[in-house]
Amino acid sequence: MKKSSKLFIGLGSLAVCVMPIAMISCAKSKQKEAKLKTQDYLSRLKNYFANDSSDPKTKELLKTRIEEMEKQLKTTNFDEMTDQQAEASIQLIDAAISLLKSAGINI
Repeated sequence: MKKSSKLFIGLGSLAVCVMPIAMISCAKSKQKEAKLKTQDYLSRLKNYFANDSSDPKTKELLKTRIEEMEKQLKTTNFDEMTDQQAEASIQLIDAAISLLKSAGINI
């Protein structure tokens, strides 16, 4: 077998072995990103709630949202999420932050 053939076969084997590992690693990082994003969002909400002096109705809404996020964080197994679920979770949090900012709540 020629050296170039061995190199070609070796590189082909490398792709077959490494790609699934890389895909799993990438997927796990998406789930990790979703968990970190959720934790960050919850932390921002708590910080805003503690330091804000807005009307009682807004504070009650924030308190309710914080309780919901804490419950979600405790009950969600981020490791079992698919990539699509993790990405959807990230997008929902980004949308929630944008919505709050557009309402004048800068968390």
